[in-house]
Amino acid sequence: MKPTVFFLFFSLSFSFFGQNSISGTVYDTEGVLPFANVIVKHTSKGVIADENGKFTIEAKPTDTLQVSFLGYTPKDVHLQNIKDLDVVLDGYESLDEVVVIAFDSYSVTHILRCGIGVDMIYEYICEEAKGIEPKIYPNPSSTGVFNFVSQKDYQTVEILIHDFSGRQIQKLQWSNFNRKGQIDLSGYQSGIYLVNIKADGTWLETKKIIKG
Repeated sequence: MKPTVFFLFFSLSFSFFGQNSISGTVYDTEGVLPFANVIVKHTSKGVIADENGKFTIEAKPTDTLQVSFLGYTPKDVHLQNIKDLDVVLDGYESLDEVVVIAFDSYSVTHILRCGIGVDMIYEYICEEAKGIEPKIYPNPSSTGVFNFVSQKDYQTVEILIHDFSGRQIQKLQWSNFNRKGQIDLSGYQSGIYLVNIKADGTWLETKKIIKG
């Protein structure tokens, strides 16, 4: 009798605390929302929804998923025994320094930092973003370490890195920048990050990088 009880308890415990494959789709009020961030809250585990808003992630029934996308209010989902999710993100947050985003029918084509409100998000083209564009590679990076290379030297380079919910996570500053530096996101979760670049006082085009 005791072995049977122990086995039943072990089975229930494994079911409760074991990892499950959770699938879902992210929407906003207009339809599916592609490339949203989905993380297991309080962990470094995360995935990015595909172009159809669909994602799959491993999590325990006791976990909470946090779903976020730049400009939208993040949403927490307490899993319990849920394995298939439809997550709807509410309208835009008020962000102090965000980006201008332009979409074509398939993907994000430009992300420019202009320091303006998101109410102008589809209209404004930032003149400061023109000019020489530094390169960041490898992108995606499986390790989270990226090389930052410019086509010219700068006296000062400032880099602000935001996650895709708009939260600043890192600030880098270089003096007498000699064309090459490094961005290290190895300590952060997998996902999409925005790199705002200020070189000799001019904001350049914002880069989208992916830690895979």
